[in-house]
Amino acid sequence: MSRRWAWWTACGLLLVVLLAFGAWRLSIEVPGRLRSAEETIRKDAATYGLRVSYRNLRLHLLYPRVSLEDLVVVDERPGIELLRAGDADAVRQVIVAAQRLSTLALADRAAVLFDGRVAEEGRPADLLERRALFADLFGDEIGVA
Repeated sequence: MSRRWAWWTACGLLLVVLLAFGAWRLSIEVPGRLRSAEETIRKDAATYGLRVSYRNLRLHLLYPRVSLEDLVVVDERPGIELLRAGDADAVRQVIVAAQRLSTLALADRAAVLFDGRVAEEGRPADLLERRALFADLFGDEIGVA
């Protein structure tokens, strides 16, 4: 009986130590990852001439996602506000009406509306290669004739 008790006690103590180490590791790693995500967001936005501001960046561990509170995206050149959202999750879709190709360069997919219907849809690079309506609208911005 004492041998079994010693075994279960040792396993229980090992479990407690591992859980404590995991919690300690998370408390160190998560803030570093959030700082890295903030730097990446700001750097990537600046690359495309955008300014991104938000109140709080959160990492949700139970349901893995990143959320931003009071998100505002502003185009630096004309100073036009492109997007304002109370809360935005990194896994959600965002619809942006853009007048510059640099704004659409961040998009996974783009759609061109013409006469109330979707005329073209796809990745911005693919749409430029097709040399159709999308290229007519934004081609002069990058020198595509």
